[in-house]
Parts: sequence; structure tokens; C-alpha cells
Amino acid sequence: MKKFFVLLIITILSIFFFLLSKQGNELFKPYISTYIENQLEENISVEIQKLQIDINEIKLTAILNHKTAIKAQAQISLFEKDIINNIQIDLPKTEIKELLAISNQPLYAKGKANIHIETPTLKNWKIEAKSEIKLYDILLNKEVLKKALNIDIPTNTKINGVLNIEKNRDILTSNGKIQSNLADLNFDLAKYNYKTHKLDSDYYIKISDLSKFKYLIKQKLYGLLEMNGSIHKDKMLIVTGRTNSLDGIVDFKLIDNHIKAEIFDISVEKLIRMFHYPQIFNAKLIGTLNYNLKKEKGIIDAKLNNARLLPNQLTTLIKNIKGLDLTKESYNQTTFIGNIDKNNIKFNLNAKSKTTTLSLKDATMNKRTEKIDTKYTIKIGERDITGEIKGSIKNPKVTIDSSKFIEHKILNGISKYIKNGSLEDFGIGEKEQKAIKDTFLELFK
Repeated sequence: MKKFFVLLIITILSIFFFLLSKQGNELFKPYISTYIENQLEENISVEIQKLQIDINEIKLTAILNHKTAIKAQAQISLFEKDIINNIQIDLPKTEIKELLAISNQPLYAKGKANIHIETPTLKNWKIEAKSEIKLYDILLNKEVLKKALNIDIPTNTKINGVLNIEKNRDILTSNGKIQSNLADLNFDLAKYNYKTHKLDSDYYIKISDLSKFKYLIKQKLYGLLEMNGSIHKDKMLIVTGRTNSLDGIVDFKLIDNHIKAEIFDISVEKLIRMFHYPQIFNAKLIGTLNYNLKKEKGIIDAKLNNARLLPNQLTTLIKNIKGLDLTKESYNQTTFIGNIDKNNIKFNLNAKSKTTTLSLKDATMNKRTEKIDTKYTIKIGERDITGEIKGSIKNPKVTIDSSKFIEHKILNGISKYIKNGSLEDFGIGEKEQKAIKDTFLELFK
């Protein structure tokens, strides 16, 4: 009997060591393949190319769906409930299009990624897992994104970056850094609940060239923009953000389609440069913006502090006519109220200094055609100068009311003669001179 047990033990050990040998590993291949396919439950075929089983570890290389290569290793614990555990899977330089095909997703992009996945057990990989994804020159498919998500992007948009994702039951947490030729995006903590579809995330975005975003925002913008804030999506979408890219501060909150922005001491010069319009004012702007993205309607109510007019056609015209340099004035009481309706903006501007008031009333501007049409009034002392600003925003035509212009020239001429005493040479005295001047004034009222 003793010899029998010794023989049995030797036989079991021989079988065990045979299974751990190269020949035994080959015998296990089809069984391991079937086991993995059953656990995945995704109609994914698994072809094991190499298999190495040791006393406490298993390593393998395999091909998924006859295309995607993977490497995996795990611990073997014979006395645990899950014999195979602490699984690590690597997909080196994997084609994104192959992963999208395995997931039955449209071909959103092509390129390569390194993917590392860790999960306690293969059975629960959908419940508990960690992964690191490194993206390499991922080229986004413009046509597919437009059709699937209604998003316009420039041709040849590429992204690189790193994403760290952890799944625990119904909660997905993530952080990452994404770089592209459009923008750089970082986020430290994003949480998504699969059951409630609730999303919370922070974000930081840097756009080095706003002109590349005309496809998305349908507006030509220029310059650099940095912004940080938070995103909350539950029953409605709420996005908050702040930017200091215009020297001052702009805080905004987007609730579904409505955005409200609070503006604190931003540079009017930088704002105008962002829209690529001619520089008019050097000032600090404070105010509010309320805008509905869906209706494309909104109101901006703002004040300009320490405003100074920059040289332009209007200042040159006034200087030639009146001899007054409006660029030397400091306009400490300046208001701007505008109503936005799609491409059309109707606004009123009122700027007041110690000696001068400049008003644009019921002005209209079209963002699409980049045309402006407004009447202006400049009050200098007790004298008004009126005219029109019309045409291209970048190079408008500035005209002056001809009757006012003639009045100014004639009165200046009369004043010159009166001052020099020339009219007295013709026997016209002080009383008659005042009557002549008053008569001309009545003509131009």
C-alpha cells in the first residue's frame, strides 16, 4: 500500500510537471483560448500564439480577431476562488481602427496607441479595472465625426496624449493630458456614473491659434486663449470657466444653451484684436453678457473705464475741421449696450469726457458681412458735429453732415473778419456784426 501511494504521488507530480512543460503548455492553448473568449462575452476570437505556465504565473501572447496582438500575464493561486488573478494586459502599438472595429464603433480615427490594462480577475474585468492609454499621432476622421456627432473639425487634425482610467463598479474615474494641433487639454479628475450618466470633471484648455476653431464656433477669431473650469452633466449640462487671456478676468457659466459671462477689466485692445477689427479704444471693459447658443440671441451691457480714442478716420476728420484732437481726451463715462440676433448686432455707444461727448445711436453691425452702419454725434462744448460711419468694419467710410461743415467754415470766416476789424472798414459796426452772425446761425439750425 505504501508503494502504491508513493507511485500515485510520483504520477501526479509527473503529470503536473508535464503540464508546466512546453508540451503541456501547448496542450493547454485551446482551453485557455476558450476560457478567455467566454469571459470576454464580446464575440471576440482569441488565438494564443505563445503560452508559458509556471507554478505561480502564466504568460501568453495572443491575437484578437486575427488582427490585434496582445501580451498578458497573471498570477496563479491554486487555493484561491479565482485561480487566475492580478491580470495585466498590454496592447503595444495597437491600431485604433482595429480597436474601434472590435468595439463595433465607427471609424472615428486612425493611428496607434499603447494600452496597459490591470484587473483583479478576468471574470470581473468590466467591473474593476485600471488602464493607461498612450496615443500617438491619432488622425481624426473629419467626415465620420461630422456625420456621427455633428462636429466640424479642420482636415488633418491629430492628437497625442495620455489617459489614465479606473473603473470601480458603476463609477469611471479618469485623468489625462491631450495635445493636438487645435488645442491642449488637461483634466485632473473626471468621474462618470454608468447608471445615472452623471459626469463631473475639471478642465484646463489652451488654444494657441483661435483661427483654427472657425469650423466649430462659426466665427473668425484670432490670438491665444487659456481657460480653466468645471463640467457637470446630469439632467442638464453646466460648464463654468475663467480666462485671464484678455488681461482682466472673464468668468462664465453655461447652463444647457444659455451662457452668462461676468467681465472684469479686460483689455478692449486685446478683445478687438481677437475679432480682427480696427482698434478704436484703449480702455478697460467691465460688464455682463447673456447669450442663448441655440437661438443665437443675447445682450451685452458694458462700461469702458479710462477710455481713450485711438487715431482713426473720425478723429482725423474732427481734428481737421474743429482743430480738436479727440485722442487726447479721457472718456471716463463710457457705456456700450448691444443686442445680438444671429449675425446682427444693434448697439448704442456713449462716451463722455470733460469737454466732449461721442454718441453712436441705433448702430448696426453684421458679423457675417463685416459691415457697419451708424450715425454719430460729437458734442464739443455747445456745438454738435454729426455724420455717418458706413461700410466695411475694417475700413469704414466716415462722412460729416455737409451743412454743419459749411456752417463751421462760414462762421470761422466771419469771426476772423470780425476779429481783425475788417468789417468796420465797410462801415459795419459791432451791432451790425452781431446781427450778421446771428443770421447765419439761424440758417444752419
